[in-house]
Amino acid sequence: MPSDPRRPQKTRITTTVVTHDEPAVDPVAADDPDAWIGVAIDAAEDKLGERSLAYRVGEVMGIVEWFVITTGRNERQVRAIADDVEYQIGRRGGPKPQRVEGLEDANWVLMDYGDFVVHVFSEAAREYYDIDRLFKDMPRFERD
Repeated sequence: MPSDPRRPQKTRITTTVVTHDEPAVDPVAADDPDAWIGVAIDAAEDKLGERSLAYRVGEVMGIVEWFVITTGRNERQVRAIADDVEYQIGRRGGPKPQRVEGLEDANWVLMDYGDFVVHVFSEAAREYYDIDRLFKDMPRFERD
């Protein structure tokens, strides 16, 4: 039976959900804590962290082997860097931070991973605390 042109026709709406699988990620050797330093620096730089570097501070600190340091231009970027460092280390099979401090005001976020600590500073906080001056004579992380 033909449809009545005066009656609205039912329209079937279909939706398609497209998911994107994340690209395969090379796992990092879990028995090499130094390997996580490169992952942390790469994650910071992917979020446009500035002056990203790591100092081997084990000789003077005793409780931690590395300090990874980077700078974000504003609170949003500081948080984004911290989030991506945790995400990238985790997706490669790395440890979760034992604690994270400073996310509330995002002026200086400290992420304690046990063998290493990631410091994400705002520009003002990095300049004020001048942590680089304290460790300038310590060995720096070098890529293989």
